[in-house]
Amino acid sequence: MTDSQKWLVLAGVTGAGWLVYLLAPILMPFALAALLAYLGDPLVDRLEARGHSRANAVVGVFGAMIIAIALLVLLVVPLLESQIEGLIDHLPNYASWFNQKLVPCCASTSASSAACWTSTNSPPCSASTGNKPAAWQPRYCNPCRNRVWRSFTG
Repeated sequence: MTDSQKWLVLAGVTGAGWLVYLLAPILMPFALAALLAYLGDPLVDRLEARGHSRANAVVGVFGAMIIAIALLVLLVVPLLESQIEGLIDHLPNYASWFNQKLVPCCASTSASSAACWTSTNSPPCSASTGNKPAAWQPRYCNPCRNRVWRSFTG
């Protein structure tokens, strides 16, 4: 494939993606209907093989799908709402922890210890594991990172 053909293919894919993006509000109901039909067809075929009419099988399967989706929404939305409320309630605590613990910790590091954040010549985080840090620990750390780690772990 030549470079001009590659650019032509890229332009075609980009144009098609842009067209789908523009038509997304129109295409979404059709895509959802196709997905539901694809998911429900095997069950409708089985019910039809057992002697039910196709119309009754389709009504039964899609009715069950609608009830299942409604129950899922009724169960998930309140849980999600309570999780978001909890996050909003604890957001001031997170902000104060950031301002009280992390900002002073990072501000107190000198230029030589700040290089530890990127240096591979730094000592390992834990002397108890020999020269290699444990898998759950950061590979290299400085006193600031140790203080942040301790504030998380208690």
